[in-house]
Amino acid sequence: MTSTIQSVGRTFETLEYMAARGTDTGVSEIAAAIGLPLPTVHRILQTLLELGYVHRNERHRYSLSVRLIPLGVAAQRAVQDSLGPLIAQAAEAAGESVSAEMSSPVGVLRVARADPPGRSTSADTEAGVGAVPGATGIELVATAVGRALLAGMAPDDLRAALDPATSRARHGAPITRPSIVAIENALHEVEATRRCGFTVDRPTTGQAAPGTTTVAVACRVPHWPRTTLALTLSYPGDRPHLVSITEAVAALTAAATRFEEPTKPPTPYGGGGHHHPTQRGLS
Repeated sequence: MTSTIQSVGRTFETLEYMAARGTDTGVSEIAAAIGLPLPTVHRILQTLLELGYVHRNERHRYSLSVRLIPLGVAAQRAVQDSLGPLIAQAAEAAGESVSAEMSSPVGVLRVARADPPGRSTSADTEAGVGAVPGATGIELVATAVGRALLAGMAPDDLRAALDPATSRARHGAPITRPSIVAIENALHEVEATRRCGFTVDRPTTGQAAPGTTTVAVACRVPHWPRTTLALTLSYPGDRPHLVSITEAVAALTAAATRFEEPTKPPTPYGGGGHHHPTQRGLS
């Protein structure tokens, strides 16, 4: 950590809070939320204003500027270029659409998606659309994609993610601290996901969309520090499908392994007999 530049970290803390807030905000509010001195936040915002990355209205409140959009578009393209071919292979092997999600200050975002041959992506499921809008902290445990994301985090990051002081407070929402029991239960579910290497939402659990089964695995990315992806596959109950949960896990796990360790021989897809889903625990 000694090689980091403190002012850069503080600048991104400011930008992430503003993104999570979703509306214009004042200097004092930002300073209180991220725990920085008022003069420091004022200098950060003034610099960003001069560079064109934030806008200040007549009430001296700040919001993000459109100049940030090209940065996001470029990052999205880089993710799609590196991850797209791998999840496309998984989608072809499983015969179902596969997507990659990541957690962010505004909820869980879909960053890449691939459909099996012969099926096109609908407008509301393309990359970049929020998969679980607004879900942060302990709320993530309620979904397969959230549990997979939490399972891929380092222990310190996991505790911080479940702490309302670093999650919901930064959304500008009132802090409602979960009980110790709720946090421990969440940690238990995350640990179970970590041991298995995958997690499932079934229609009967009430967690998935009506009639939908969702399978998710965590994907740690060494060359993207402090970033965990969840690779997910969902299929509705009203469409005949041939993929089993074991085959879905195998396809997702193979994609995750290839992305995490590009030089490692790929894990065989599908078939169930070549790969047992519980063999990929996340230590």
